[in-house]
Amino acid sequence: MKKKIIIVAASLLTVGLISGLAILLVGFDVFPHDQFDKRLRAAIDTHRGGVVKISDISHFSWDRMYVFPPYSQAVGVNGEKIYVDEGCCVLLFKEKGKTIYHLTFNRRFGDFSGEHREEGYTPEEALFSVEDGGHKYWPHLKWVQKKAA
Repeated sequence: MKKKIIIVAASLLTVGLISGLAILLVGFDVFPHDQFDKRLRAAIDTHRGGVVKISDISHFSWDRMYVFPPYSQAVGVNGEKIYVDEGCCVLLFKEKGKTIYHLTFNRRFGDFSGEHREEGYTPEEALFSVEDGGHKYWPHLKWVQKKAA
């Protein structure tokens, strides 16, 4: 009887630990949401001190990108309201005025929080330098403004 109780307790503990680890990994955004999220994370990692051109890593056609910082809200692809919490920014893409894609991007992988512009960015304008020293060592992305010729 005692052995059976020990086996049941060990089994419950194991299931609890595995479940807790899974929740922790998903909750902390360890795994990319999709192909664009994966490409963006990789581009930021490999371009520290350099520039990331969003149009080079997007796998869809768009004509405007908008950045929504923490504590703001956006309207998603299906008209749903997206409330942006303090640990994220939302990158929202439109084509001909229609929202076609949005990504809730964890700021610890790249912090776009200071780059909100009402008019958004065209594919040619969406260039961001990757700088170290953001909040808790998060890479900070800063818009690279092209000078008029």
